[in-house]
Amino acid sequence: MKLCGDPWTASGMQEKNAPHEAPVRAFLTRLVHDEKAHARFLNMLSMLEHMGSRKIMVSQMNKGDTLSQDTLQHLSEEARHAYFFKRHAERVNGVEMPGWVDDNTMCRVPALMYFGRMDAGISKTLEARQRLHQQKCHPEQSGALRRDVEGFHAVKTESHSVSSPRKRGSSDAEKDPRFHGGSEEVDATFDPYGWVSLIIELRACWLYRIYDEVVDEEGVHLPLKGLIAEEDGHLEEMFGMCGENHDLLKELSAYETTLFEKLWTALEDTYAEDMDKREAA
Repeated sequence: MKLCGDPWTASGMQEKNAPHEAPVRAFLTRLVHDEKAHARFLNMLSMLEHMGSRKIMVSQMNKGDTLSQDTLQHLSEEARHAYFFKRHAERVNGVEMPGWVDDNTMCRVPALMYFGRMDAGISKTLEARQRLHQQKCHPEQSGALRRDVEGFHAVKTESHSVSSPRKRGSSDAEKDPRFHGGSEEVDATFDPYGWVSLIIELRACWLYRIYDEVVDEEGVHLPLKGLIAEEDGHLEEMFGMCGENHDLLKELSAYETTLFEKLWTALEDTYAEDMDKREAA
């Protein structure tokens, strides 16, 4: 589907994140010259890419009658991106970095919480929107609709409180029978796969472009341009799938930005604490 506009304008993401660009650039400029910390940051990106590829796998595993070549390509490329960042993390570190644990992954728990809360919040609001849509089409099926419509805001409130992280890879969406190919049919307009992917791709493209500029300027070897081209392709595909509803796109992108702000604050605080410990030693 050819849509008017572009995902950056439609989502408001570029404008809303403009104040974050300089601090992110400054952090990355310091980080890329600190090999141990840089390797742990790369491993965190590997973990997030792996979580994204796993999310696609879980959401599409029972869709054998509709699974497209584009979706399989998306899945394979996200898995390859996890490998890309893991390989370069180990190259920079000089030793193997098995898995994603606290010792070798920067801000592992905040990163898990960022992804899990984003996934749960987006899935919750899409479920509420679908129920509203179904009520309009079938007003006799009222149920507990009003309570569900407020669910997204409840998740947003929860994201600002301190809570224990989810088990790795789990989310409210994965417990939803629709997410596992259950009997309840999902309107493509409200399918979490497209929307969660679209919001993730916006963030990935935004961050990786800054990252690529920093490593080029600082003379650090990290060939991100091919990966960015693939992420741009995913962004275009997901925008074509979901981007017609600009109001919903703005709402979900703004929600992700609040979560990203919390994750980036955790990264900066963790790195500052690590530097203080090293100087004290």
